[in-house]
Amino acid sequence: MGTDGMEGVIEEYGKHYLITGLRDSKKVDLESLTGILREKRGSVVQVFNADLIAGWEHLFFAALNALKAFESKRNISKSLAMEILLYASMQRQISNALKLIGVKPDLSRVAVIVLSDSKSEIQERLEEVEAFFGGVVDDEVLSVDQRKLNLIKTTFGITDEELKAVGQARTPEEAIKYIVIECMALLYLQK
Repeated sequence: MGTDGMEGVIEEYGKHYLITGLRDSKKVDLESLTGILREKRGSVVQVFNADLIAGWEHLFFAALNALKAFESKRNISKSLAMEILLYASMQRQISNALKLIGVKPDLSRVAVIVLSDSKSEIQERLEEVEAFFGGVVDDEVLSVDQRKLNLIKTTFGITDEELKAVGQARTPEEAIKYIVIECMALLYLQK
């Protein structure tokens, strides 16, 4: 793993996770994507427009909130993968979440999260995603640069004032991650 991707275990839920990205993905048929995202052997996969993901932490906390929602019966969707998408997009409606940060047919940079009961299953699922998208694993697509920071601000309606308020001792990139994580936590509390 590079510095921007991450893998590990969410101990309290017994779930192994892998968060990474793909670049140079080929044009994909979104109808076929559901086969990749289907839960298999205790594992789930979700994919996102990497240009709207504020680092691996964004997806880690989306997964954590989704797991928490299922545990406390506060989940909005019936699938863990979809619940992760809802939290990552900070939306309560699946159609809005998909429009906002879902993958599009011609997307070349994809963020990926795999959650599984077993570590060995994670690599198999990542290989399925790689084969489907035809891209190259590259954690750099998760990192936040100025272009991505501006895109995330615009898409999620984050103001310069909000960034300044939380950015006192943080870089703008760290501040945007903090705001996104806080917004996901608020989504969990809204139900």
